Amino acid sequence: KQWYQRRVRGNSNFLGMNEGDELVCNLSVFSEDQKQRHKLLAKQKLPLLLESFNDYENGVKLVFKDDKGEEEGALNVIKEFTSLESLCCPFLKFDFGSGEDGKIVL
Repeated sequence: KQWYQRRVRGNSNFLGMNEGDELVCNLSVFSEDQKQRHKLLAKQKLPLLLESFNDYENGVKLVFKDDKGEEEGALNVIKEFTSLESLCCPFLKFDFGSGEDGKIVL
């Protein structure tokens, strides 16, 4: 499983799903360019920025390092990814924040 996939556990009322059901995105909403960009962000860019991943009963918390010195900054990469994710997974809700030492919390 990829870091961005998860199974429903615990609260069986979560999104009207049952325990063990998978949350599956509809990638058919993407153009070919969007699909390739989503894949690049998910498999190459975000894993390099990810510092920690915590799985909770009602969601996940991801902490990313901020690489302000890079041409394509972490915040821009994360915002682009969540924008694409919102297209294929409209049931997801994203909250941004900042953590210790300027880290990005999603």
